[in-house]
Amino acid sequence: MVLWTNIIFKALSCDTVPHFTTIASFISSHPQSIEKIFEQILLICHEQGLLGNELFAIDGCKMPSNAAKEWSGTFKELADKRDKLKKLVQHHLAEHRRIDQDDSAAEEKARRTQQTIDTLNQAHDKIDEFLKAEEPRLGHGKKPKEVKSNITDNESGKMTTSKGTIQGYNGVAAVDQKHQIVVDAQAFGGGQEQHSLQPVIEKIQARFQRLSISDNIYSTDAIMTADTGFANEANMQYLFTFDPIGMTCHCPAGEAISFRGQHKDSNGNEKAFFEGRLL
Repeated sequence: MVLWTNIIFKALSCDTVPHFTTIASFISSHPQSIEKIFEQILLICHEQGLLGNELFAIDGCKMPSNAAKEWSGTFKELADKRDKLKKLVQHHLAEHRRIDQDDSAAEEKARRTQQTIDTLNQAHDKIDEFLKAEEPRLGHGKKPKEVKSNITDNESGKMTTSKGTIQGYNGVAAVDQKHQIVVDAQAFGGGQEQHSLQPVIEKIQARFQRLSISDNIYSTDAIMTADTGFANEANMQYLFTFDPIGMTCHCPAGEAISFRGQHKDSNGNEKAFFEGRLL
């Protein structure tokens, strides 16, 4: 935006404005330098009293990437697609030979058939090279299963949104309440938000330590909020301390949660119930 309005920048750039893809390419090519600049700005905000460091809100937003859904699949699905492409190439090659032998066949039809063969060969080779160079992507959890890879952008993932299924990223940001200043932002190539909570929390802690804002921001009265989209059993185990022998449970702030009894669920598993009070 500054190149549109600032006369000095307009003069330095010869009154040209870079396309947003140029800016995005520059940022993605220098991630460590960009993060250093981000942290320098964040430190200035803290020194100017713009950070409250009392409440941080975490939320995510699904964004499409520059990658087609059609190039996604497990390694088995991609291998099957490659094999189908090979069969299509063989079919069109046979058709091309038939056209060559038929003097009455139109030259234009032969040209189109050759173009089809070239396109199919390129797609086949693209998949084949990917399968030879990459390893299957694994999801998250104790026993991670294979998730769909993408030949164009293998860090992106297939995810469902209110407007349909996209190939893209889940951008997760943490914002300080006082002046809505972003203290952390990361992109995750998966539709589920649960696995992104822990790295965001740990990144904020490490950043605040590095900037000497706080040795342990979570040992203060700071509150971290996130919606139920981030909730799962793994995150509960990560955030809460549970003692099954003494039947005690402590929240992330170290406060004890009241024990409310235990009983078996419909599958016969023993469940302990705790209840905390809202401050």
